[in-house]
Amino acid sequence: MSALKLHNAMWPGLVGKGDEEGQEPPISLERMLDLTAAAEVDGQKYDGIDYFLFLPHTNPEASDDELKGIADLIQGKGFDIVFDTAGGASLDNSFASARAEGEVVTIAARATHALTPAHARGL
Repeated sequence: MSALKLHNAMWPGLVGKGDEEGQEPPISLERMLDLTAAAEVDGQKYDGIDYFLFLPHTNPEASDDELKGIADLIQGKGFDIVFDTAGGASLDNSFASARAEGEVVTIAARATHALTPAHARGL
């Protein structure tokens, strides 16, 4: 039996964080990716991330170029899973962010998607 694939959640770096008095600042996406890439327990490393599609990591009004930059950043860390919990447009963004021949996992996505681009990348 192969080892289970592990993903690290990005939301703890954002939820409950802010710039008001008494709040901790949010952790940047790049810093969270660096920490995830460096983490290892008993030789097991994270295979991917649970990408939380929320400010300040992702602006809901982000341009295609901004989303491509985020995808490049995630792919540059070698993560092969982008865990999507929202579906819709964020599912398409997850397909774009996963590295070639990686994996995208979604829960309760209620949307219609053309899967040809994902299949062409081996997802």
